[in-house]
Amino acid sequence: MNFLQVLLVVAYPLIFGQTVFWILHGQEVKLALQLMVTVLIVIIIHSLFKAIIENLGNHASSKMIYFIQYLIIVTLITDSFITVVDLTREAIGQIVDFMNLLIPLLTTLMLTTGCLTTVGIIQPIILFMISFIGNFISNFIIPMLLISITLRNYIQHFE
Repeated sequence: MNFLQVLLVVAYPLIFGQTVFWILHGQEVKLALQLMVTVLIVIIIHSLFKAIIENLGNHASSKMIYFIQYLIIVTLITDSFITVVDLTREAIGQIVDFMNLLIPLLTTLMLTTGCLTTVGIIQPIILFMISFIGNFISNFIIPMLLISITLRNYIQHFE
């Protein structure tokens, strides 16, 4: 690559308003910031409504506004949690794919050292373990974590 190509690769994101930080961490940071801003807006609107209604002397409406705010925040946090779970599953899938890409390199290196029988035995075991562990985490561990978090919050509610 010559100097102009390197300059274009480095300067292109800066010219069009994208920094290296947003390119590397764009999706996760944008989702977190969007959630934080939305929750803050809901809290500010709630406090304004609560102050107005309490000054008017209607405490039943104040409780209803608190309940509505609670439902909105729980919905936003649940949506964010689902997004995090999807990102986790996607990351696990990418790690499994990357490990599957390394298998030919591993077998080639083992063949060059003269381990023909080891390659024949180890390769299917490694492929099975990579697929099994990835599927186990994705389809068993993550749902169990979701269930345990839900049950923990449900049990704490009644204690």
